[in-house]
Amino acid sequence: YTPWVRGQPRMLAVSLGTAAALEMGDGQKALSFLSSVLKYDPDQGEVRKQYRQLKEVLKLMERAEAEVTKGYNHRAVKELDVVLGKLRGMDVGNTLLRAQVLLKLCRARSSMNKHVEAMEDCETAYRALAEPGPGVHVHPARVREALRARAQAHEADKNFDAAVADLRAAIELAGGAGSQNEAAQELEQSLRRALDLQRRWQCVD
Repeated sequence: YTPWVRGQPRMLAVSLGTAAALEMGDGQKALSFLSSVLKYDPDQGEVRKQYRQLKEVLKLMERAEAEVTKGYNHRAVKELDVVLGKLRGMDVGNTLLRAQVLLKLCRARSSMNKHVEAMEDCETAYRALAEPGPGVHVHPARVREALRARAQAHEADKNFDAAVADLRAAIELAGGAGSQNEAAQELEQSLRRALDLQRRWQCVD
């Protein structure tokens, strides 16, 4: 047997690990799997191509997140649209990674008052995270993240009833009201703000 043939089971395992990591939305772990393949066999041209594609995608996502944080939402949207295009061109599944990109788009477009587009992004991401395909488990923390992003989009669109409902659902996924963990406490703070805005809006009506 040649060394490559002897290594085929390992190569297959790493390839499957890469696909599984992407389906779980863990881009860094998938990148690590691809790096392991190249370390073992540097002549794998297709793997090197996937490695470069994924590395560029993760770099763009990181840069877009920084743009959103700084308030440069138009720049973030352009970069995230590029990311979605690159994800569509990749050979392996990336459903949950794509959902993470859509949540970032939701936040950015919501800040730009593009409420219809923002809500479409949030809804698509939420469905992918809350109702994943065969072999992919629902991760409460990721569903919670989607609910929080959707609540922010609802709040920006002055749909405070929906924002309150999403935040309450997110709190339940964080351990319930009164939980001492940081995520639940942050969500309860957001809920108090949304309830205050809801009361003020009802008074205006």
